[in-house]
Amino acid sequence: MSVGTNIFNNKLRLNLNHLPGLSKSLVIFITTGPKAIWTPTQVPEKDLSSVLDVYSASIVKVFWLALALSIACLIATLLMENINLKEVAEGAKLAREASQNSSYPMQSSASLSKSKDTNESHTPDGTLAELQPSYQGWKQ
Repeated sequence: MSVGTNIFNNKLRLNLNHLPGLSKSLVIFITTGPKAIWTPTQVPEKDLSSVLDVYSASIVKVFWLALALSIACLIATLLMENINLKEVAEGAKLAREASQNSSYPMQSSASLSKSKDTNESHTPDGTLAELQPSYQGWKQ
């Protein structure tokens, strides 16, 4: 929105300055609001058609910008990957369930299956759990 406003104001001011017979104060008054165009005492009758042409040309530039940005958005959406959100949610649910089932957060899944098979206590081999202190005693 602000880019369109800036383009409109800059093109209008630039093109109005090139019109002969318009004073600087009238150019400033026209660029601050379109009401000055329709006030018969402000814009001379002979310059009214050229001022309206400049005004409409400035608006056309803004519409070209809007068209270009719309096409860019369309191309960006066509290039996006189609992701099935149901599959992503199911994967997240499975990961959450797997993390809740583990007895120790740093324990690998291979050592979990090994300790379940042998029915031993919570001492996995070759994992970070061996290096970490046991917090089991703090629960008492």
